[in-house]
Amino acid sequence: MPTAPLGFRIGASRTKGTAMLLVAGMSDGDAEEAKVLATRNIDAGLVLNQSVDVATVARAVEVMNDIPLGVLLGEMNQDKVAELADAGCDFVVFSTKMPITVLEGKGVGRFLIVEASENQNLLRAVNDLGIDGVVISAIGESAITLEQLLAYQNVIAVVRKPVVMSLPSLVTNAEIASLWKAGVDSIVLPPGQPAELFAELQCGIENLPQRARRPRAEAAVLIPQPGGVTVEDEEEDGDGEEEEI
Repeated sequence: MPTAPLGFRIGASRTKGTAMLLVAGMSDGDAEEAKVLATRNIDAGLVLNQSVDVATVARAVEVMNDIPLGVLLGEMNQDKVAELADAGCDFVVFSTKMPITVLEGKGVGRFLIVEASENQNLLRAVNDLGIDGVVISAIGESAITLEQLLAYQNVIAVVRKPVVMSLPSLVTNAEIASLWKAGVDSIVLPPGQPAELFAELQCGIENLPQRARRPRAEAAVLIPQPGGVTVEDEEEDGDGEEEEI
């Protein structure tokens, strides 16, 4: 399976390189929380506290060692992003309300939050942005409905970037399997989940089947590093050009 350049492979800590990423949401991002999550065999952590300071992030990075750490941005400028990169932050997540300067510079991966109900023209425009992936939020939902799954598939079919889902706490292995089949590459759990849930989901993820080739970017198992290039599937050639009559 091809490896996308300049990326953290999802399968780096797993026996199967095709496994879905399991990202742990962090409420504060402090060293104590990081210490607990570092023992959970997660693929990455994401600080959801938008007002977290750079010093706190630096301490969490040190505790989590080689586990990638990201930060959900609030109203931060590019200088703040640069400071986070210097502190060891691996990636940032932000909304479309963020100033366009957030796309500038190097040092961190960049993920854009999109709505599942977003206009398809806007979603197509996302493909031209200098970002490493998109995040769809399902936070606040008690369960994933068929209507929501169809909406997620709509995003996945249009956006040729890795897709990350922020999930509610009440998620089952059956739901994980459905999201995987739909094309979701990574999931983010809300903060404060027990070790038992991580263990159960890890087991379910390890047993996910290999996915069939999709017409979108293969997004093959990675959290891209800054400036990472998403390897997209090339469109297969047809049998030949039709003759004009």
